[in-house]
Amino acid sequence: MRLDTLREVGNVVLVGVLGTMGSMLGLHVEYQPLFTGNDLSPLLAVADACRTVTLYVRARFSLERFQATGEILVVLAEEGFAALTAALEAKILA
Repeated sequence: MRLDTLREVGNVVLVGVLGTMGSMLGLHVEYQPLFTGNDLSPLLAVADACRTVTLYVRARFSLERFQATGEILVVLAEEGFAALTAALEAKILA
């Protein structure tokens, strides 16, 4: 039960980060959370299926008495990464 709760909180954090990033950059972000635990093979299968770029984020947050630390891998199709970098460059140069 505790692991499921932390996983759901992680999903909420991820949705918040991706949603905010999309709003700030004027991008429509589609995503599908994929929990892999200690087995990255499902994620690697997705990455191998198309040309991708992977962003790595180390996250740490507190929930009352609990500390949670984890890694978030965001796998972007090449087109998505190109759109992300273009939007970032446009914001920086604006």
